[in-house]
Amino acid sequence: MPEATDTQVVIRSLAEQLVCEANAVLVDHGDTISLIDDSGPDEFAFTLGYRDRSARIKTTLSGRTGIAQLAFAGTPAAERRELGGEDELRALVLTLLAGAPPISETGACRAI
Repeated sequence: MPEATDTQVVIRSLAEQLVCEANAVLVDHGDTISLIDDSGPDEFAFTLGYRDRSARIKTTLSGRTGIAQLAFAGTPAAERRELGGEDELRALVLTLLAGAPPISETGACRAI
């Protein structure tokens, strides 16, 4: 569980950095990306949102293990994917901005 928690903290910190950098540019155009923490008793989670699109990144904790998942709004539970790391988080932010869907075969975000 400590490894899963550490991974979530690293990903969340990077997400905050990326959102701040993107919003510095976007604010002049009237749009910004939101980052909302919405953790519960058995999970650490946050949601990134842009216009009508959102993605939720969560680590569900169970005993001594943690499972990380990435879900786009409206994605069925069976299609949720594990976020593979920092590069996929960067791609996720670009995906939200462009409105491109994730690549369903791999679960990765479509790079732009």
